[in-house]
Amino acid sequence: MQNGKIRIFLLILWGVFWGFGLLYLTVFLLDTLYFPSKSLFSFILPLLCILTGLFFWNWVLSKKINKKITSFLFLISGILSVGTYFLQGYNQFNIFWHSILGFMLAFPLSFNNFQFTRVTTISNRGFSAGFLAFFMGLTILILTFLNLSGIASYPIFFILIGILTLITSFLYYIIDWDALFVKEESFTRRSEKGSMKKNLSYIMVLFTIGILIGYGLIFEIENPEWATFLFNLGEIIFGSTIQDYLITHSGGMIGLFFVAISFCITSIIWGKLADIKGRKSIMISAFVFSILGIVVFELFRHIITFTFAAISWGCMTTIFIILLNTLLGDLKIPFFKRSFNIYSGAYFGMGTGVIISLFLLTQSLTTIFLTCSTIIIIGFIAILRSEETLPDTSELDWFSAIQHLYIIYHNGICMYNYPFRPSKSDDQLFAGGITGISTMIQELTENKSRLKAIRQERGIVLLEYGEFITYVLICSKELTVLHNKLQELQNEFEDFYEDIIPSWNGNDSVFIPTRKIIEKIFIPE
Repeated sequence: MQNGKIRIFLLILWGVFWGFGLLYLTVFLLDTLYFPSKSLFSFILPLLCILTGLFFWNWVLSKKINKKITSFLFLISGILSVGTYFLQGYNQFNIFWHSILGFMLAFPLSFNNFQFTRVTTISNRGFSAGFLAFFMGLTILILTFLNLSGIASYPIFFILIGILTLITSFLYYIIDWDALFVKEESFTRRSEKGSMKKNLSYIMVLFTIGILIGYGLIFEIENPEWATFLFNLGEIIFGSTIQDYLITHSGGMIGLFFVAISFCITSIIWGKLADIKGRKSIMISAFVFSILGIVVFELFRHIITFTFAAISWGCMTTIFIILLNTLLGDLKIPFFKRSFNIYSGAYFGMGTGVIISLFLLTQSLTTIFLTCSTIIIIGFIAILRSEETLPDTSELDWFSAIQHLYIIYHNGICMYNYPFRPSKSDDQLFAGGITGISTMIQELTENKSRLKAIRQERGIVLLEYGEFITYVLICSKELTVLHNKLQELQNEFEDFYEDIIPSWNGNDSVFIPTRKIIEKIFIPE
């Protein structure tokens, strides 16, 4: 129970971090585009440092670093954040400072994502990502409200994120991470893991959604009608305090304010749907929303359609955040390759979207419509080629399918058995029978490969073989996860008893610790 509360606290903390990160990038982009004293270079360099930092720190994390180094890196990030508050004016030193800050702030974001994949399981990862996105949206909502209403200036946010990072530095040092990690079940055959063809389709989906988000971001900022509408709406909500901004700058901030509202309202719903209906279903939903937003907005220029488009893009962005986090944990390839593929697809997509949108702003309605339609079609093709990463419901409910486990020596003697359900079977008789059947089928078929499953009308017998031992699991369904668990049991059992197994003399009392090994693998937390 205590570990569960800590996991919830960490999800909230990570959502707040991502909220600060998105707000930092948005305001930096707005300042660069609409304040003449700042050049595009002053945005691009820190942005490149953030992206480089994400890839670099994910590579470092894949090599595993200890708690002291982790806390120290958080400490450095926090000190740099607090120091940013005292920067004055616009000069080369400030650009350099923001570049270093961006690189270092990428570490908390990378570390949080890395741990997110380890404290969530595939069956609840969508909901967890939605929960995280909710607090990300809530953070943005509160900070943009404070900023636009004149209660707090943007530089103060650096003090807040700095203090939060410093506190986190201490918390991460005292947290027992090993106790928090959740055992992730393997629902994929070992031979299937690491298939890049499957992963490329997900990367393409994120890439195309990223393009649409980048397009929507710049169009929202640059479109005079939309910016003016948001500015006037902002005056109603926040009063005359937003007069201190340029219309376009306030339009962007108010737009972010409403996107944050969309996050808060829909994120947990989308996350839950990702766990119930699957990842592909919410991918399709993202593109449906983008189609509706583009068609309605481009064909019917009106305040109502502007609002509808903003809601559509808000939902699409929420789904994008959920997909980033769920796929980061779902894909079965090494963490660095996984994070590199997903981040490169997502962020390169958003960057491409920004570039495309700057070009489309000067083009005709037909050109805009055809370009966006092409992007959406590419995304749909990628979705159709992708495989669902969420396992079937029966795989997730694997524990209800298992009945009895036997560990049998090569001479047919039962070394150990573990009943998961009440059973009246004769263990030694069953062990001898299974050994005989397996040997007889092997001899009759003149095939050296061994029997992996015996299918009956009311159940399945799964088998896994070591050099001296046969592992047998009686269950009601043949599931991939159960095959993998038998392989896991084989590895752990034979490692633990490697000195005893080859010359076992029939004394089964030496296998008393086997109960803990079995429960570790077959009993859910």
